[in-house]
Amino acid sequence: MPQSKKPQLQVIHNPGEPERSAPRGDLRSAPLPAEADDFDRLMDGDARRVSAIHWTPTQVCHRAAQLLAAGPGERVLDVGSGVGKLCVLGALISQGQYVGIEQRPGLVAQARRLAAHVSSPAQFLEGDAFDVDWSGFQALYFYNPFDEARFPVSWQIDGSIPLGIDVFNQLVQRAQDRLRGLPIGTRVVTFHGIGGPMPEGYQLVVSERIADGTLELWRRADSERQSCTPQSDQC
Repeated sequence: MPQSKKPQLQVIHNPGEPERSAPRGDLRSAPLPAEADDFDRLMDGDARRVSAIHWTPTQVCHRAAQLLAAGPGERVLDVGSGVGKLCVLGALISQGQYVGIEQRPGLVAQARRLAAHVSSPAQFLEGDAFDVDWSGFQALYFYNPFDEARFPVSWQIDGSIPLGIDVFNQLVQRAQDRLRGLPIGTRVVTFHGIGGPMPEGYQLVVSERIADGTLELWRRADSERQSCTPQSDQC
C-alpha cells in the first residue's frame, strides 16, 4: 500500500504575534494525529484533531504552571479553558487552585472527565469568562482564547458560538478593559498573546520561546515599579 503523505503545514501569522502552524484543510475531519502526547490520548477524537491549534502543548503547561502559582493556595483562572489541559496538569504539578472557564458545554464535560480520570483537583465552570470576577484570582492564563474568531472556518472548533473579526476585536477590547481593573500584583501568563497589546500598567517579567510560540509572564505593577526589567527580582 502507498504510504500516506505527511500533512502540509500552513502558518498562521498575525502582526506582533508568534507563528503558529496546523495541518491544511478541515481539522475536524482530519486523521487522528499519530504523535499525540499522553494527555491528548485521553481526549475524544474530535478534541485530539484540533489539539495542535487549540490546546496548550504539554511542555508549555508545565512551564506555565511554574509561572502561574507562586505560592500554595493561589487561585489561577484559565480564560477559555477548552478541554482543561492547562488546569488539569497545573493542579497536579503545583500547589495552585486551578479554575477553568469555558462556554462550550461539551468541552467543559470533557475537561471534568479528564480531571477525574487523572485525579486532578482542577475545577471547571461553564459560561462566559466575562461573567466571572477575575479579581478573585491571583493569576490568569490566556492561550489567546479569542483567536478562533478570526481563524478560517475549517480551523474553528465548531459552529456553536458567534465568530468573526468584529467579535474578535470586541473580545480583545473587553479583556484589555477587564485587565486594567485588576489588583496590583496580579500575574498574567500568555501563550501566543491575548490578541492585542497588554494594557498599560502591566510589566513584562518573563518572555521565552517554547514549543511553537512565546510564553510571557506579566505583572500588574504600580507606577513606582514601571521601570523594572524582564527577569528582575524587583518586578
